[in-house]
Amino acid sequence: MSLRSRTYQKALFDAGIPATAFLTNDIQVEFAPLKERGVKFRGEPKSMGPIISVVFEDACGNLINLVQSLM
Repeated sequence: MSLRSRTYQKALFDAGIPATAFLTNDIQVEFAPLKERGVKFRGEPKSMGPIISVVFEDACGNLINLVQSLM
């Protein structure tokens, strides 16, 4: 990874901006086992209008948004 890439990745992480998002049909079904396996979540799933969302850290220094659409 280049220095520019690392700098960009760290800036996103430090600002709390997810690098990508994964969609799920049932966020609780995904959240509970991941948390039990030690995935570091930044809170609990939260309702945000038409979605439920929770952010977690991956093993490479990125934030990932896990999202369930309610529509």
